[in-house]
Amino acid sequence: MSSQTESAAPGGAEVVTYREAIRLALDDAMAADETVLLLGEDIAKAGGPFKTTVGLYEKYGAERVFDTPIAENGFCGIALGMALTGLRPVVEIMFSDFLPTAFDAIAMELPRWRFMSGGQTSRRSPCAPAAAGAAASAPRPPAPASPGSCSSTA
Repeated sequence: MSSQTESAAPGGAEVVTYREAIRLALDDAMAADETVLLLGEDIAKAGGPFKTTVGLYEKYGAERVFDTPIAENGFCGIALGMALTGLRPVVEIMFSDFLPTAFDAIAMELPRWRFMSGGQTSRRSPCAPAAAGAAASAPRPPAPASPGSCSSTA
């Protein structure tokens, strides 16, 4: 058993921490598919802020496990481009508090590609794109409900 394991579960299954389970799943995915790569802040040589990528840089190299600058929206956008070209990027956002800084790439750009590609790409997430509207148009807030106000239909 690894240093992360505590004991064996009933039936002889190995008990691992969530962190180790994530690292093992990433390792399995990278071993099975050369198009899977990891990007995020301090995940390469440092092994990630929570050590979920320890050893993966050494095993798969700098071309598949690499550090990004502190620019979540930028590297999420880069991951979108990678995915559109056939790669399978896994992005590690250091803390969930940083997700809003990546909101544009995740919630605005990614969903549009399904429509701009004629349905040839898709996105799996708990959020769905708007049911109507031009794919490349800027998002807009709902029209005001007051009588006589200017509004447009989506």
